[in-house]
Amino acid sequence: MVAKDQPVITGSVSDIMTEENMLNYFNIEVKKLVQEVNNTTFETIVPTYFGSKM
Repeated sequence: MVAKDQPVITGSVSDIMTEENMLNYFNIEVKKLVQEVNNTTFETIVPTYFGSKM
């Protein structure tokens, strides 16, 4: 992951794309969701707000 004024981090997607990294690197608050369906695990991240914060 690369962002201005932040150290470059490397690794697996699930290790890098964390709630903490998204906040620190891009100032985006997200929630990581993990769901298992038919013995397959799905991971996604979603923003916790849409639009500008007041």
